Amino acid sequence: MGMTKVLLVTDKGILSVGHNEKVIDKLKDEGIKCVMWAETMPECPDNVVRQAADIAKKEKVRSEERRVGK
Repeated sequence: MGMTKVLLVTDKGILSVGHNEKVIDKLKDEGIKCVMWAETMPECPDNVVRQAADIAKKEKVRSEERRVGK
């Protein structure tokens, strides 16, 4: 996958029923660390999206950009 750490964005409802655990387990199996952020909501306002971006920056969550043919 080319990732070593991801930000898992979810909401408290999904968190409460445990669906996140399956995702986290699969990521761990692949050697990928996971940072959880469960503050999203329908029609999420800009300031909440920025909070998630700030968490990703603080936690050094990055993707590797690969360019094909360049």
